[in-house]
Amino acid sequence: MNAANKNLLNQLQNAIGSGGTISCHDYTGKVRFLSTEPGKPLTRAANLASKASPEEATRNFLTSYGSLFGLADQSKELKVMREMTGDQSNNYVRYQQVYQGVPVIAGEIIIQVDPNQQVVSAGGEMSPDLSLNVTPKLTADQARSQAFAKVARNYQVDPAHLTASTPELAIYDPRLLADTEGFSELVWKMTVESDGTIPTEPFQEFVLVDANSGAIPLNFNQIQDAKNRWVCNNNNVPVVSESDCTSPVLVEGGNVNAQIADVKLAYNYAGATYDFYKNNFNRDSLNGAGMTLKSTVNFCYSGYTCPYQNAFWNGTQMYYGQGFAVADDVVGHELTHGFTQYTSGLYYSFDSGAINESLSDIFGEFIDQTDGVDGCAGSSVSLNWLLGEDLPLGAGNCNGQIRSMKNPPAFSNPDKTSSPYYYTGYSDHAGVHTNSGIGNKAAYLIAAGTSGETGGTFNGQTITALGIPKAAQIYYELETHVLTSGANYRDLYNYLPRACTNLIGTHGITSTDCQQVTKAVTATEMNMNPPGSRTDAPICTAGQPNNVFFDNMENTSSGNWLTTNNSLWLYSTDKPSSGTKSLYGYDYYGTSDSNIYMTNSVILPANAYLNFRQYFQFDYGVGYNYDGGMVEYSTNGGSTWNDAGSLFDYNGYNGAISYYTGTTNTQYGRNAFVNLSRNYYSSRLNLSSLVGNSVKFRFRIATDSSVSDVGWFIDDVRIYTCGLPPTTTSLTSSANPAYLGKPVTFNAIVTPTGGTTPTGTITFKDGASTLTTVSLSGGKASYTTSSLSSGSHSITAVYSGDGNNLTSTSNTVTQVINMANTTTTLLSSINPSYAGQSVTFTAVVVSPGAAPTGTVTFYDNSIPLGSAVSLGANGRATYTTSSLSIATHPITASYSGDVNNNSSSSGMVSQQVIIAPTTVTLVTSASPVFNGESVTFKAIVTNPWGGTPTGNVTFKDGVNTLNTVALSGGIATYTTSALSTTNHTITASYSGDSNNSPGDSNTVNQQILATGCTNLTVTTTSDDNSCNSLREAIAVAHYNSAHSITGTTVEISSSVGGVVKLDGANGGVTLGLGITLQRQDGGCGLSGPDTYIQAGLNSTGDGITLNKASLIGIWVSGFNGRQIVNYGGTGKNTLNCVKSTRTNPA
Repeated sequence: MNAANKNLLNQLQNAIGSGGTISCHDYTGKVRFLSTEPGKPLTRAANLASKASPEEATRNFLTSYGSLFGLADQSKELKVMREMTGDQSNNYVRYQQVYQGVPVIAGEIIIQVDPNQQVVSAGGEMSPDLSLNVTPKLTADQARSQAFAKVARNYQVDPAHLTASTPELAIYDPRLLADTEGFSELVWKMTVESDGTIPTEPFQEFVLVDANSGAIPLNFNQIQDAKNRWVCNNNNVPVVSESDCTSPVLVEGGNVNAQIADVKLAYNYAGATYDFYKNNFNRDSLNGAGMTLKSTVNFCYSGYTCPYQNAFWNGTQMYYGQGFAVADDVVGHELTHGFTQYTSGLYYSFDSGAINESLSDIFGEFIDQTDGVDGCAGSSVSLNWLLGEDLPLGAGNCNGQIRSMKNPPAFSNPDKTSSPYYYTGYSDHAGVHTNSGIGNKAAYLIAAGTSGETGGTFNGQTITALGIPKAAQIYYELETHVLTSGANYRDLYNYLPRACTNLIGTHGITSTDCQQVTKAVTATEMNMNPPGSRTDAPICTAGQPNNVFFDNMENTSSGNWLTTNNSLWLYSTDKPSSGTKSLYGYDYYGTSDSNIYMTNSVILPANAYLNFRQYFQFDYGVGYNYDGGMVEYSTNGGSTWNDAGSLFDYNGYNGAISYYTGTTNTQYGRNAFVNLSRNYYSSRLNLSSLVGNSVKFRFRIATDSSVSDVGWFIDDVRIYTCGLPPTTTSLTSSANPAYLGKPVTFNAIVTPTGGTTPTGTITFKDGASTLTTVSLSGGKASYTTSSLSSGSHSITAVYSGDGNNLTSTSNTVTQVINMANTTTTLLSSINPSYAGQSVTFTAVVVSPGAAPTGTVTFYDNSIPLGSAVSLGANGRATYTTSSLSIATHPITASYSGDVNNNSSSSGMVSQQVIIAPTTVTLVTSASPVFNGESVTFKAIVTNPWGGTPTGNVTFKDGVNTLNTVALSGGIATYTTSALSTTNHTITASYSGDSNNSPGDSNTVNQQILATGCTNLTVTTTSDDNSCNSLREAIAVAHYNSAHSITGTTVEISSSVGGVVKLDGANGGVTLGLGITLQRQDGGCGLSGPDTYIQAGLNSTGDGITLNKASLIGIWVSGFNGRQIVNYGGTGKNTLNCVKSTRTNPA
């Protein structure tokens, strides 16, 4: 399929969607079937007229997609056969393919459109790419004479007593009807019969005569072994031919009971058949137009045993031998041949003939099971699905069943395509009565399901019965609207489900029913290719051919061949096996003995063979092979020739040339290739017995005096020996170019031609030097190395071979190994940085090859910063410095390179170094303090990066300098007791140094108190666990009194009542309410709420009782909340303080 058609096929597939179906022909490669998903027809073409007819709609479709079916121009190549309307108001247009006005046999297509003229399905076959001269070389009379000669010999009659229909030109493509390889040819088509003047068996021979050569590519008998009814009685009087029933003994409405049994039965069963078609399908007789159903009973031929044990439909009426009208299924069968004749028109040969026979069986059995009439065999259910059980061929002149639809193999008929009973020969019109079993089994499964099968399944399918009424409607739809005349089982695989789909919504048929139909055609394997009669001969059963002689016939000037008759042997382009040409020997219509032989002899080595491909069709008839082809050899240059039949070890001769009285074939009795091959196949001769001889071969055709046929095509002739099969070793590199020091892997794959997975070893080589040898695993070997030097290396892999495979050497891989180009990146740990601050520079070296080693040198404006630094395992080198001056420094890093990697330099990092800002923090040791007491001021100088500033700090009181002090560890302190009684604004100014900028501190407000202050409140806030809280509060009071601070009050917790008064000997101190003692957070492990000293009056008067407490530290605060005294203790003892009359426990 060319690219344009592939695109068109994709377009069509997209148009029908995933639920649709497209099938292609096995031999033409063209589309043979298209079906859309139910309810989803193809979108109506935009250019289609609104009132388009079904023909216009279908032709519009084929204008777009006809090339997929094999049409070049549908308007010239298709002729309407008829239009039909189905149950769903869908229309069907059936077309005949014509070429330059000449019809193509079995070239038909049926296209279905819905009421909106949208395409629903298309099925049929076209002969593609026709290019024929339609002017015949033979006249019609000459063709008729050839046909008469063929038929006369087949039926052993005098040609003078034959008559023929008017010969008509047609085109025959065996791919469409015979389902074989082949080529299209112009033929004369006719039907040959007896003229009725001589006794002979009934025949209506369909004959095709090649209009150019006179060969007969196809012939078969169209006699198909059966409400206005006529019945004639022949009374077993022998006649030379069947004559039309013109003098009936019983006509419609006559006295049936007055007739003999055969007349009654023929009449009644013809009526049963008519009623079945009328009642179920409203069809008026076989042709749908009320044709008279004529029957002749007790028919008998002159020269044959009477009574005649058969029945047949001859295209116009039924003929029954004595007793053969007794079976209603047989009557229905034969009359259904007439129905098929007027509907699908199935040819009576090959698969189409088998389907034709099967349809007659199917409708015959449907009639048998529904007409309410039982014959001699009775009414047992076990008789259902048997054909002819009432025929007088068995016990009791009954029980004459000849086929089973339920179990076809019981009568050696296939029930599926893969069955060993599938017939591939050419007798019985290529097995029409045998291969009908496939269609019969499918019909049984559709109507009866698989419930009667072993395990309830058949060939993996479980099928629910539809019953006869539904099944009958589906098969009627198939015959009337879907089947084409040349349909085969691959077509029926698609057509039966489509016929069911056409009826969804009518007759109770559902989509589920159609699923059962699909299962039935799947179970019977209708989509599979039938088993072939021959398989190709192997060229070599082991090893590969080493040709001594080979000719594929493509060079017609080779001089390899000579012939005894240039008119009978030639090069042909009609049917090559390969390429475009083959040798061709004509099966001549006169007595002949011709051959084509090798020009030169060849000396045969040991274990030599001859192999050739062939396709043949020699003149044959029923039981006779009139012509044939033989292979011969000469060991003396052609002086004498010997038959090569005994040398064949595959696909040798398939028969012998027949002897018959008067034969003129000089080679009669010899084994030969006879009859027909159906397709190309190869044959092989074992030449071991001729080793050392100088031998030539020839192909010889012998014919008798009449009737030609297609002949013998020969191609691809070779004489050879079989050795170990060659291998192909392929070599690839994981990286090319690769980098020096970096691992590279070479992968070798050994591909056999003989089918045996190679074993053995692979030797990897660099030029002539061996790198290593590795054992194969699964036909593969790998070698990884990082040791290749820089430059180019010619790497090969040499396969050692083994007992089943020849050695081979791989392609050469030119492996390039390069020094790796590195990339160096420079990073700074901090930028900008402060003067004196450490900064680290990191150089990162990256290589696509081996991991880099070597050194990195850091530069400041091209001046090295110290010595070169070695790279670490991670490809990094670092340099740390705190010596960079305040400025912008252009820093770079240069990688030295190593044995595997090239050197590289980084980009520049502009490193900024700036002076550090400072922070000056000033604190005082206490404020307020009393005049004359010492106070210490501390200045702390810090910078952002944690360095230690140097230089001086100047302490100032307002604008007045108090002192200048050198920093020590970043701290300067100044102590003084000379400050006057007032508030002082104290600051500290830092001078700065080379790395740190000057700075000023915060302002400290220092308060200096004068002595003699009054109304000072001393509050205890914590204790040292030694009851010193109260003691020290009292001590403060005494201190204050000693310094003339009067009115001091020590506050006790307000939780106590009253006031405790101490004697006033030491200043008249009064302890009132409000002394609060509380724990420090986290101190002393206290876990409860705040702990208080309980103070209060005791029973004897003044004094204090201190209960158990766990407290630390004491802070005494003065007015305005300023801290003035810290008497904090450190003890953590728990004491029980008892009543004491001491007024000064301190």
